Amino acid sequence: LNMSVASARYLVDDDLALVRQFPVVWHALADGRIDEARAKVVVKALRYQAATWGGPVDDAVIDAIAAQAVGWAAAGCPPTTLRERIDAALIAADPEAADRRKALRKREAGVRVQGTGDGLADLRATNLEAADASW
Repeated sequence: LNMSVASARYLVDDDLALVRQFPVVWHALADGRIDEARAKVVVKALRYQAATWGGPVDDAVIDAIAAQAVGWAAAGCPPTTLRERIDAALIAADPEAADRRKALRKREAGVRVQGTGDGLADLRATNLEAADASW
């Protein structure tokens, strides 16, 4: 496959999550109602959120959000907008869990500088408050 072991693990993990956790998404992808990019958005947004998989949200709620996401994706919703809608549905389903995720992301906030080898560098900031990131 010409990829690292870590990349292969992520690929397999995503595919297993698609098949095991989101059969409605898997069937929509297999039937050609949605494309792979949108299916991946749903998987990345919802995997491990269901209580059965160790997440904070009731399984039926996650299944309903996944089904709704398939509808949005099938209607041509762009991937970024699809992710925003799924995130909003998750927050509406469990606001306390959203607060916990935000607190965790804030603890993991940081700035990373990486040299590019040509005398320049890339600067990446992650999980900052929007007001702090606008400097």
